[in-house]
Amino acid sequence: MLGANLLPFSGLTSLPAGSLLWNLEQADESGPWLGAAYRAWLGAHAVLDYSRRNAAAMAALGLPVAGVLEPGDSPALRRIQPLAQPLVDVLFYGSVNARRAQVLRALEKAGLRVQQLFGVYDAARDAAIAAAALVLNLHYYEIAVFEIARVAFLLANAVPVVCEGSAEDPDIGTLAGGLALAPYDGLVERCLALSRDAAARRALGQRGQGLFAQRPQDQAIRRLFDAAGAP
Repeated sequence: MLGANLLPFSGLTSLPAGSLLWNLEQADESGPWLGAAYRAWLGAHAVLDYSRRNAAAMAALGLPVAGVLEPGDSPALRRIQPLAQPLVDVLFYGSVNARRAQVLRALEKAGLRVQQLFGVYDAARDAAIAAAALVLNLHYYEIAVFEIARVAFLLANAVPVVCEGSAEDPDIGTLAGGLALAPYDGLVERCLALSRDAAARRALGQRGQGLFAQRPQDQAIRRLFDAAGAP
């Protein structure tokens, strides 16, 4: 099951026997998701995690996972047609806390057109991505696990991404060449430079798409079930 973190709000009281929950939330108890209700669901079913690092953090919280399934590429993900002329310099979507708000304010102060979305999905979110010169990926939690579940869709669509992080992060791994990586205090400068260089943005997006295409989701699923001895 995708979106397992929403189970506590779904009205469901049970799932079919043998259900697998794919956890896409970071193992940080300071956030809004990893509460008692979600932990109860995780404890009642086999759990896959999106990141080896996050899986280890989950285990340290007493929430062991059965395996790791990293988000991968699929033709079904490719549906963004960017506008010839962006209407927005930087798009950010997701919850905003103090560390995220500080960067967004600094981008606006630097003169960039910034759009911030929360609770916007599907066609409306896709339209916002298509209208933006680049998308910013910015950590919410101090645990700072790479948000591949958020970035995967962007890479699949050759969307230029400025991403908080470094090439030394093992979760980023081979995708480093397809992301404009920067530390927290270098994000504004990186966004400014890339927003002014359309050719660099196109090249970055194409590199990201090419690298992500080397991680097909169907092969990742097959490897996972082969390792588990599934028929």
